[in-house]
Amino acid sequence: MNHEVIKHARQLANLTQRELALKVGVDTSYISKLENGTIPLQPAIERKILEVFDGAGIGEQEITSLKNVFVARNIKTVQKGSVTNGNRKTEPTIYKSFY
Repeated sequence: MNHEVIKHARQLANLTQRELALKVGVDTSYISKLENGTIPLQPAIERKILEVFDGAGIGEQEITSLKNVFVARNIKTVQKGSVTNGNRKTEPTIYKSFY
């Protein structure tokens, strides 16, 4: 489960970050960092989050649908080629296109 899925499933479950954190047994800042993608999701925490979502009526099928939406949105990747900046050559940058 990625950070986008966690955030949107939480919103569908009508939970604040604080409420989800309390139900999972972690700090609110931990949920915030998960949703921002700044820390990895540990398997034990993922299981707890999935249990909370399931209790709120967001089951495995809905989670899978959300995952599919975000995978489909991130499939298209455009790579910008190297650019010469004066005497310095910059490395390519990858941009994700959302549609």
